[in-house]
Amino acid sequence: MPLIPSNYINSWYKVQDKLPPNNFYILRSITSTLNQVVEKKDYMQGDAGTHVMSIRDNVWSTNIVSPVLIIQQLDRSSYDFLDSFDLFLQTFYKLRTYFKEVTEVLADDPESDIYLNTADLLSRATIQISDSGVDVNMTYLNNFDQMFDFLLPDENFVKEQDQNKNKDKSSKESTTEYKSNKKNAFSSTIDYLSRTARFYDVKFYIPEDNIEFIVKSGTINVQVDYAKLFFINLNTSQPFYKPKGYSIQGEVDLIIPADIWTSIIKPTTNDLNRVLPGQNFMQLIKEKVNCSIGIADGRMFKVGLVNATSDFNLTMDSGSLPSLRVKFETYASNF
Repeated sequence: MPLIPSNYINSWYKVQDKLPPNNFYILRSITSTLNQVVEKKDYMQGDAGTHVMSIRDNVWSTNIVSPVLIIQQLDRSSYDFLDSFDLFLQTFYKLRTYFKEVTEVLADDPESDIYLNTADLLSRATIQISDSGVDVNMTYLNNFDQMFDFLLPDENFVKEQDQNKNKDKSSKESTTEYKSNKKNAFSSTIDYLSRTARFYDVKFYIPEDNIEFIVKSGTINVQVDYAKLFFINLNTSQPFYKPKGYSIQGEVDLIIPADIWTSIIKPTTNDLNRVLPGQNFMQLIKEKVNCSIGIADGRMFKVGLVNATSDFNLTMDSGSLPSLRVKFETYASNF
């Protein structure tokens, strides 16, 4: 019976960013797809006419599906590894800077984060939280070779981070940490411990109250809209993309201790109409409030100022934990 060699057998991939800060990621599934639009031309009669085609734009897309990991980095490793949640945060925060934090100083700096690369073209992302784990599903408008280098067993092509290029930049995203022990710096065998995150590792956080709740289950969807641009004499059928805006929509079931139910349904008020603890769930329905999705190891997806939609359900059932279901959404546009 023939055996398949090890370079065909895999369950996880180790990859490195091609662009600074050259982070390393552990990912489970990567799929790149080329979608080529082909239309028939009806300018000729007979059988020949059916063989004349018009080829329009070629669009690459890369889908990454991978669980959120709680990773324990070991001191004997030369660098730290990140997961799909880190990849999402790095891309999303760069896009959010493009939409919300553009200043004249950033615009004049060619190295600033407002200038996007092909690897930054996040089209949509879904964070799914359930009893079985926490998964991140992302789609980018590129192919995997424009984003990553794959680290194969016994292959020594790990890139060093350009410290001089990035030493004056303040980045909100996690950056690769090259440790002082570099005896294995060019080996693709990495020592680390990790487990997949569970629902009890995920928190719904409201900074005004400085309060957080465990997310029993939920889905957060991020959608980024782009305009396709085509330019004359560039000799390419692949479009250029201009970000137009993004939307975030979420639905989460929160585990609510029974002793604070009253304050959620009937929050405390005062004459100054200030936001008080327990008041923000009702404020979430009436006006707007900030919220974040946090992981037990300290990472946080800052959703921002959101508005609740129609569903706001409090449930107590002898067969399950007390819970509160909230739907929320927020938008940003580039005018």
